[in-house]
Amino acid sequence: MIAHWLQPDEAFATARWNSRQLGSSVTSFFPEMAELRQGDIALLGYDVKAAGLIRKELYALARPGGDFRLVDLGNLRKASHSHAVQLLRELVDGGLTVLLLGSADDLALSQYQSYSEKIKGVSACLIDNRLEYDPDARGQEPPLLNRLLRPGVNHLFHLSLLGSQRHFSDAALLREFREDRHFEIFGLGQVKTDIADCEPAIRDADMLAIRLRAVQAPYAPAADHPSPNGLDALELCHLARYAGISDKLSTFSIGGWSPSRDRGRVTAQLAAQAAWYFLEGAGQRVGDFPHSMDGLMEYRVDHSHASETLIFWKSTRTNRWWLQVPVREDAGMARHRLVACTYQDYLAACKDELPERLLQAQLRFR
Repeated sequence: MIAHWLQPDEAFATARWNSRQLGSSVTSFFPEMAELRQGDIALLGYDVKAAGLIRKELYALARPGGDFRLVDLGNLRKASHSHAVQLLRELVDGGLTVLLLGSADDLALSQYQSYSEKIKGVSACLIDNRLEYDPDARGQEPPLLNRLLRPGVNHLFHLSLLGSQRHFSDAALLREFREDRHFEIFGLGQVKTDIADCEPAIRDADMLAIRLRAVQAPYAPAADHPSPNGLDALELCHLARYAGISDKLSTFSIGGWSPSRDRGRVTAQLAAQAAWYFLEGAGQRVGDFPHSMDGLMEYRVDHSHASETLIFWKSTRTNRWWLQVPVREDAGMARHRLVACTYQDYLAACKDELPERLLQAQLRFR
C-alpha cells in the first residue's frame, strides 16, 4: 500500500475550480484512497511548498484535450531520496506514468533509481544547461551524472542532454560522452535551430528530468543558478509535450528552483505550463512502440556502409519513424531494438547516407 509514503496536499483538498479548469477533472487519491489503474498519470509532490505552488497554477489552467486520467497523490510524507525511489518504483512497476513536482535539483536520480530490475538499461533524458560530471569527484555528493553512472542493478544505457551550453561544460568531457559513450548532447543552438530534432531523443527515453536553470532567467527567475542564456518558455513547453506523447516515457520531473525567490510566481507558472503540455501530450498517446508493433509498416534500405539491410518502421497512426538495430536475443536489450528517428533520416539512408544519430545508436550495441 503506497498510502504510508504520502500525505494529502491541504490546499488541493480545499480548493474549488469551475468545470473548464483542469483542477475540476483531477481525481484525488485522498481521502478515499482512489484506486490506481494501469495507464493513469500520477501527480506526486516531492516537497510540499514547491509542489503546492505549481499545483495552484496548474489546476487553474484550462482542461487539456485528450484521453487521460490524472490522479493527485499528494506529497511525499518525507521529502527524501530514499522515500521517493521506493514509491516511484511501485508506481512505475504498476504501469503508471508519474509527474513529479519539486524544487530539488536531483529529482532525476530518484527517477533513475526507481526503475527496477524489470528494466535492463535505462534511457534518460535531461533538460539542463551543462554536462554535470566530474571524473575526479570524491565524497558523498558528487555531481548528478557521476551518480547516474555508478555501477548497480541498473546501468545507464543511454543519455540525451538537451540545451547544453558550451561555456558551462568541459570540451573534452563533451567529446568523451559523444564519441566514447555514444550519448547525445544537443547544444542550445541546435535546440533553437530545429527543436523537432529533439523529438526522437525524447521518444527513446524512459525518463525525462527538467532542471529549470536550462531556461533563460527572465522566464525562470527562481531557478538555481539562473543564466541570461537558455531555452525560452515556449521551447520548454514544446519539449515537455514531446515527452507527453512518448509511449515509452514513464516518469517526468520538474525541479531545480527556489520557491522563496519566486517573485510574482513566474517560475511556478512556467513549471505549471510545462506540466500542462506534458499532460496534453500524454492524452494523445496511441500505444506505439514499445507497447505494440501493430500499425507499423516496414521499409527496407540497402546501404553500402551497413553489413545488413537497414530496416525502418513507420507508424500509420502518427507517422513517426524508427530504425531497427540488430540485437542478440541473449543481450536483454530487445526493448531498445527500435531507435526513434525521423522521416529525414529514412530519406538520408535511401541516399546511402547514415545520419550521425543512427550511427551512434548502432555503436551503443557493440
